[in-house]
Amino acid sequence: MKTLDKLNALCEEHGCEMDHSYCLVSEEWNLIFFAPPKMQWNSATSTAVVWNGSLQGTISFLRSELECGFSRASKEQLYETGQL
Repeated sequence: MKTLDKLNALCEEHGCEMDHSYCLVSEEWNLIFFAPPKMQWNSATSTAVVWNGSLQGTISFLRSELECGFSRASKEQLYETGQL
């Protein structure tokens, strides 16, 4: 899909990763954007941000998250995510 390709390209450009699935019951997309290794999203102070719903608006959402940037994740976050 065109939107998923664009999201993957944005992630690749910024060193983050995306996981996605589509729920047939709720007819919603579930997207998880993972910060680069040993980093956290500044907007959420977590190593991942989530989008649930239509694909409409996801590119703007990800660009907004990327604008906020990343910072080093805490030791606790790294331990919880298996990065330590």
